[in-house]
Amino acid sequence: MRAKTPSWKMTLRVTIGFLFFGFVIYYCGNFIMESRNKKLNRGLSGCFLDLIGGNIVKKISSNPAYNERLFLQIRKQQLFSSMEIPYIKTPAIKHISHEDYKLFFEMDFIEGLSFDEFCINADDKSLESFYNNLYSYIHSLKSDDYYSENEIKEILQAKIQSLEKNTQYVDVLSMLSLKVQKCNGGLLKSFCHGDLSCLNIIIKGDEIYFIDFLDSFVDTPLIDLIKLKQDLKHYWFLSSVEPDVDVLKIKKNCDRLWMKFENDFKFLLDSPYAEILEILNFLRIEPYLNNQKQKDFLKCIIELL
Repeated sequence: MRAKTPSWKMTLRVTIGFLFFGFVIYYCGNFIMESRNKKLNRGLSGCFLDLIGGNIVKKISSNPAYNERLFLQIRKQQLFSSMEIPYIKTPAIKHISHEDYKLFFEMDFIEGLSFDEFCINADDKSLESFYNNLYSYIHSLKSDDYYSENEIKEILQAKIQSLEKNTQYVDVLSMLSLKVQKCNGGLLKSFCHGDLSCLNIIIKGDEIYFIDFLDSFVDTPLIDLIKLKQDLKHYWFLSSVEPDVDVLKIKKNCDRLWMKFENDFKFLLDSPYAEILEILNFLRIEPYLNNQKQKDFLKCIIELL
């Protein structure tokens, strides 16, 4: 007995089914890639990040003039990768080159949680583990090296002068200049991430990955603490997250974390330079802001400080 030949209707149904399934796979794949690229490009530097093949991130300089700064950031990331700090890592850099006169580098893509995603679902144990890992990192930045009083004052005055061209807070800078003159003593000098905001932290299981290192104008662990304070106390990073997140829970966990940092690193935060560096940190962000919401938020913080 001959097998029954499928009718044209059955063939059409099967074809439509395959086409629909392929469309769903394509659409979901594109949605995931777009979501990942959106998370990658939440920074303010102007550099562009692209996800290649699902496992490599390509970071491209915003313009040829930025190449030197990006190279210094690459070197800092490479240096950090050689440091052995339990549970703190950074993506491995795979390739460095140029295209259209712009520097770029490629590194591993880390499939993990952004800080806001982690914070929403964090229980007491995971929050404690997260804090302990960051505590170990900052504690590891101990050094016998210090900026002398004259050296740090010169650096701060130069930074204040460089910001005067692109700010509406010239009076604040003048006030900071006077504060610098009245400061006494030096400042601890050591490696630092340079831009340790919550947006530059990825959580994967028990491990924390640092990304987007910055060539800071001064290298001290106080810079990293100030960047954490920017987000954990002032909630700056919330201006870059999706509007439908549970903001109240995130703020509650941020408060708990900052209370610990403030207590455990009081000896650093009590530095006479801490307030100056904190205000300079926010004024350094000002030229990169591209929406009124962030500009208004910055104004509120500056007035608060």
